[in-house]
Amino acid sequence: HVYAQPGEYIVTLVIATAGGCSSSSTQLVNVSQPSGCQASYRYYPIDSLNMLLSNTIQFVDQSYGSPELWFWNFGDGTTSYEQNPVHEFAQFGEYMVCLTIYNLDSTCYDNICLPVWVGNPAGGCQATFTFFPADTLNLLVSNTLQFMDQSSGNPIFWHWDFGDGTTSTEQNPLHIFPNEGSYQVCLSITGADSNCFSDYCKQVWVGNTAPGCRAMFYYYPADSLNQSNNIQFADQSLGNPTEWLWNFGDGITSTGQNPLHLYQQPGIYHVCLAISNPTAQCYDTVCHEVSVNAILDSCENVFSASVSGLTATFDGSMVSGDTASFTWEFGDGYTATGNQVAHTYIIGGLYTVTLTTVSTRGCVFSSASMIFLGDTALVQTIQGTIRAGSLPVSGVVLLMPQGGIWNWGAQTTAIDSMGVYRFEGVMPGSYHLLAVPYSVAGDTMAYLPTYYGNVIFWEQASAITLGAAALAYDIDLVACNGIIPGDALINGNI
Repeated sequence: HVYAQPGEYIVTLVIATAGGCSSSSTQLVNVSQPSGCQASYRYYPIDSLNMLLSNTIQFVDQSYGSPELWFWNFGDGTTSYEQNPVHEFAQFGEYMVCLTIYNLDSTCYDNICLPVWVGNPAGGCQATFTFFPADTLNLLVSNTLQFMDQSSGNPIFWHWDFGDGTTSTEQNPLHIFPNEGSYQVCLSITGADSNCFSDYCKQVWVGNTAPGCRAMFYYYPADSLNQSNNIQFADQSLGNPTEWLWNFGDGITSTGQNPLHLYQQPGIYHVCLAISNPTAQCYDTVCHEVSVNAILDSCENVFSASVSGLTATFDGSMVSGDTASFTWEFGDGYTATGNQVAHTYIIGGLYTVTLTTVSTRGCVFSSASMIFLGDTALVQTIQGTIRAGSLPVSGVVLLMPQGGIWNWGAQTTAIDSMGVYRFEGVMPGSYHLLAVPYSVAGDTMAYLPTYYGNVIFWEQASAITLGAAALAYDIDLVACNGIIPGDALINGNI
């Protein structure tokens, strides 16, 4: 409709159906307001913990054009001249709330009326959202945030205000902020049923997440027998997060801190946890591959060995009982197949035996162990002194097979009051020695764990090969010069 002249007009819409149903709605319309002046507002329940039962609404003016005066009509017979009033409605229901803005020189005048639902009589219609940095590899400098709608009530329309002058109508928008800093982000939702209308705002921090903020989690089957598709996830994050968003890799998400999730099928799932604490400027994301229903365990094999002279008999099996092919490597260049095999070595000594299985599922798994054949009189004693100048040392020494074959195991012995250690009954082979000082003259930070060869890295360590005359294997501890003690984080995946 084209009006002949500017002014205020009362506009009424009347509808009627063939079945005799009729209704009308009336609004005050201002025509041809001065350019650049536009009334706008948002609102939300004051009781953020009990939105569905709150009668008290915070109204926030968001008008353009620098108005100087505000007039609110709350649709329940009460009014206000405040810019951002808080109003308590007497009952739940729908109210037509109107805001009129103007200034003293009459260059700005506008009016807007919106239906406001108090107490959410539609039931379950509540706007809320979470967010996390989109760049999970560079969280500290990422200005791009992924927003995720978490609203209830099956909304069909979304309106995002990112607090930087831009908006979006997507359900889960990806937004690039112009600068680091704090932004007030608001989400408004509307449902197919006009009774559903809700608004939610939170402070969002962009970029430069706080130090000490780190997303971490572990998981385990809820069934103690480890044969369950029901997985318990446990948040282990640092930085005191207040919000969590889990993506379980099967299309399902959760905002709980420690969710229990039931997978429909066994398998390997890419699970991600995003954490946030806007107040502490903490945002982080971590992802792990999660094995459900012991898929990996079904690949494992084990074997035993018995030795008679230079002949060893091996018996292998699958942990899961699955059918598989068995391939043996005896450590002397010879191989064999079958789950039960015997092999005669040409000379005695220490050998690494490896069993590789391929299950009917196509899963390949290898395990290894060491066996000794020959004269047990060849076993020797390894001993020496651990020194830190002339200072007394307390601690332990570890004896490990060279190359880190850990299922063979590391032996441990204590350092006595004179700094001397001793291993007896050591079979022939090549080993590394590592001295681990607990304290030197009472100082727990003065010296570092040190390998034989007086180095702190095993790649540089000197290996011990038994079979020659017994020697004293002394270690001079490396001083902890210039290292400042303090809190730190070491973490990883096994």
